[in-house]
Amino acid sequence: MGEKTYSSKRWLILVLTFLACGMPYYIEYQVAPLAPKLTAMLHLSTSQFSSIFTAPLISAIFFSIVAGMLVDKYGVKIVIGVGLVISTIGTALRPTAGVYGTMLLYTFLAGFGAAFANASAPKIVRAWFPPQQLGAMVGIVVAGSSVLMGAGLATTALFPSVNSAFNFGTILIVIVLVLWFLLMKNPEKNSESAEVSSVPMGESLKHSVKSPGVWLCALCLMCIFGGAITLSALLPTALIGRGINAAAAGGYTSFIMLGSIIGCILSPILVSKMGHKVVLFLCALVAAIGIAFGWLAPQGVLLAIVMIIVGITYGGSIPVLMSIPIQLKEIGPTYAGTAGGVLGTLQMFGAVVIPTYVLAVIAGSNMHLLFLLAGIVMAVTFVLALFLPKLGAHEQKESAVAAE
Repeated sequence: MGEKTYSSKRWLILVLTFLACGMPYYIEYQVAPLAPKLTAMLHLSTSQFSSIFTAPLISAIFFSIVAGMLVDKYGVKIVIGVGLVISTIGTALRPTAGVYGTMLLYTFLAGFGAAFANASAPKIVRAWFPPQQLGAMVGIVVAGSSVLMGAGLATTALFPSVNSAFNFGTILIVIVLVLWFLLMKNPEKNSESAEVSSVPMGESLKHSVKSPGVWLCALCLMCIFGGAITLSALLPTALIGRGINAAAAGGYTSFIMLGSIIGCILSPILVSKMGHKVVLFLCALVAAIGIAFGWLAPQGVLLAIVMIIVGITYGGSIPVLMSIPIQLKEIGPTYAGTAGGVLGTLQMFGAVVIPTYVLAVIAGSNMHLLFLLAGIVMAVTFVLALFLPKLGAHEQKESAVAAE
């Protein structure tokens, strides 16, 4: 048999997946630069503003598993398309919000697109690309989220008003929605890598929740996001407390995002050489140390380099972990959507609950303790990675050598 050929449409599919996963994050991160204006306009307390900012993540906590099951049953195009429609509605309604409650609801709706798309990214990639490119292509998709987060932070401040910024966000997500329905394709039914549709939702959920590998990946992501989001969210406050001005503190924080983009691209390459366990060990160890103590580095080039390294190591772990469930025998492409939903649920749980409701409550205003605890949370990934299953030719070869 000849080597299987893959459709040239796969690059278009990758771009559409990149946009579907990333654009809702652009919408979410528009809120951060608008904090002073929104707070004054809606008379928000600090906790109310924080809840608005994290509302899109709450969508993922509650609906990622449902989205994954629907994708496994009905296919990616229609299900993710529905998620993008809900996101578009929420985004378009934001300029009409006159009180806290309606803004909270609309930003919650705006998160549905990301919840639906992120749970399904590995399933989409595996259907269109060779297995050996799975990690690299998922890395590109995950990097898209960071790129569009950064774009949201960078461009929103350029608009003269809250509504003009929100209207621009609406235009962008409408464009993505239209492109998705016009250009997105489900894999050909006769393709070896075509997704298996019409899987009963109960069956898909049963296979996913019974898989130890899925839970290990999900718990790793929960700890990674719990530690990393704590650093990203509170680093500016900690640096200002050290006497660094607010603009510089924000700049150092942006280096974490830059590093995460690099890590998403770099880590799949390293996995192909070293295996996923080794890469995850190294990333978790370096990220844990960087989160716990990196914020104390001397101001200047050294602090920037440390933040980039932290971003590379935590960001590099994400596509590696997201790519594992679809490679498990008990999951495969058939149940990959639901498995991705389990990952998405715990990932966002870690991003929302651990920094705000666990670490911040324990540490209070003690930044030394806060970041030390965040580093410990990240270090849990190092332990969990010990129990991940072996995958791929590189690690199978290692196992064979060990057996001899």
